Amino acid sequence: MRKFSLSNMFGCACAVLALLIAGCGSGSDDSAQTTSVSTDTAPTIAGTPQSSVSVGLIFGFNPVADDPNDDNLVFTIQNKPDWAVFNMGTGILSGEPDFDDVGVYSNIVISVTDGSESAALPPFNIEVLGAATGAATLTWLAPTANEDNSALTDLSGYKVHYGTSPGDYPNTSTIHNEGVTSHMVENLPPDTWYFVVTAFDHSGNESEFSEVVSKVVL
Repeated sequence: MRKFSLSNMFGCACAVLALLIAGCGSGSDDSAQTTSVSTDTAPTIAGTPQSSVSVGLIFGFNPVADDPNDDNLVFTIQNKPDWAVFNMGTGILSGEPDFDDVGVYSNIVISVTDGSESAALPPFNIEVLGAATGAATLTWLAPTANEDNSALTDLSGYKVHYGTSPGDYPNTSTIHNEGVTSHMVENLPPDTWYFVVTAFDHSGNESEFSEVVSKVVL
């Protein structure tokens, strides 16, 4: 299917230096000596996780790490919430809390090491909210053609994808009605939320993302 655009989103009232030194002998000494001095620079890690998540929504955080020496990196975490899972290979922290998990999870620290040097993000907290009052209403235009410009005759519905980072949309609402071109996303905690919409046909083929729109929930 072809791309389509969202419109009219409304809020509800509610560098690194490697050193190499080489020397050669002189005079009648026919031996040569070469000395190499290399530095193992510490990896870097960056990223800011969202500070809260509502019950029923998916929390996802993917730190960005790099190593100037291209060493293999391993991630670790301290004080991981028990409702979340952590990937030591990527540093991704994710999970979907339920009502038993409501509360504040403090002093979470994600670190990365190349085997000899390490770096860490500042400690952060995640608050699990039992209920949130933020909402956003999205409207869009229904697609009428496939990507090859043929008529779209088997449109089946839409999916609203959303999250707190542009390009990362862990939450999805599915609308099984091709005639519906608006949707209210509720239970949003305070943050900047980003939304895209896709369309799908009866065979499950899904369009590309629409243009992204955002809403600041206070």
